[in-house]
Amino acid sequence: MSTLSELLEHERQDDTMFATLCMTSVHPGRTSGWLRMAGHLPPLLISRGAVAELPTRPAAPLGLSEVRDWPGIPIRLNGSWSILLYTDGLIEGRIGKGSERLGSEGLMDLITDALGGPDKSREELLDQVIDRVRELNGGDLDDDLAVLALGFSSRGEP
Repeated sequence: MSTLSELLEHERQDDTMFATLCMTSVHPGRTSGWLRMAGHLPPLLISRGAVAELPTRPAAPLGLSEVRDWPGIPIRLNGSWSILLYTDGLIEGRIGKGSERLGSEGLMDLITDALGGPDKSREELLDQVIDRVRELNGGDLDDDLAVLALGFSSRGEP
């Protein structure tokens, strides 16, 4: 991450350019991992039909400071799970005609609602949630949207 930050500092054309990053590493046994943050939104853990933000240690975005160390924190993963990483475009959409935004709590509610329906693949679940976010916004979102779901299904669990 320090190399990426240095590269950004040297290559940027404007002193206000920066990048946020969330880096997740999963142990080969798939029961634990590490999470490193650089100004990014906390990822969500979906497990046993529940959704929660993973605990994070906030740190400066890449390219904005002299920070050269982004310490990780351990994460515990049990049974079947999915980690959802996403850009702010997913949660900054509006809810209806007012100025209220979806936010991470609203996103977790949408995922929980989608999990309560008929069984779906991870891809179908993400499509349903993204479609609902766009619907609440009244059309396409103003900001970019990227979503990555990393998952593991243990034996005997859906």
